[in-house]
Amino acid sequence: MSYRDRLIDRRIASRLSTYQFTPSGSVRLRKSHVGIVFCGDQLVNHQFVTKLSQHMQDQYSAHVHQLGFLNKKLDPHVVMGFPHISRSDISFWGAESNGKNVELFLQRDYHLLLNLDLDDHPILHQIASQASAHHKIGTNPSYPNIYDIIVDISKEEELSNVIEKILDLFLKINQA
Repeated sequence: MSYRDRLIDRRIASRLSTYQFTPSGSVRLRKSHVGIVFCGDQLVNHQFVTKLSQHMQDQYSAHVHQLGFLNKKLDPHVVMGFPHISRSDISFWGAESNGKNVELFLQRDYHLLLNLDLDDHPILHQIASQASAHHKIGTNPSYPNIYDIIVDISKEEELSNVIEKILDLFLKINQA
């Protein structure tokens, strides 16, 4: 990662320390809107997120919207199989993403937002903090003020195991 990218990440992280999220209502998944942000550097991560999205659509009739982050600079005309942003979409001066996919993702009002980024990219935490959501679930305890639920994971945990934990959490919440 270049010095410029590290500087942007530090600026984003310092800005996130002042943000405070307040959850509202109950965690209801049936016929709700769910947003998922994740690191799309590996194809297998997108496949797991797609399976999770399909499961939530089948099980809870939820409308699931995804946004992936690619930790490299890409030409703006590169097409992926999912909505994404890359390092080239992050402005240096504003230290925030200015891509059309982020704008579309942030326009929706989510009942639940999931941050499935196991690599801890500050830009995805920033997007999670900007998203309008009643509840936010994260996997990193570095930013407890952004999420109301943090799924405890180890550093070496695979995304498939994290998704299993989250599905188990959803099952317990919806039984209560």
